[in-house]
Amino acid sequence: MTNEVCCLCDGPIDPHTTPDGKVYWTLGHNAQPVKEGQCCTKCHDAKVLPLRLSRLQNRQTGQRG
Repeated sequence: MTNEVCCLCDGPIDPHTTPDGKVYWTLGHNAQPVKEGQCCTKCHDAKVLPLRLSRLQNRQTGQRG
């Protein structure tokens, strides 16, 4: 278990495990561009990735934002 806290929801950061259950990472995901810090997988999937993908799509189509 980890003592790390998500910078977006203040919940615990979930440890990443291999298929056989061994913990290999406990420090979470990079929360940028939403916020500086580390976030849990739930916030990463729901908040961080959608914003990154939106910005990438806007860059590719020449839109600002």
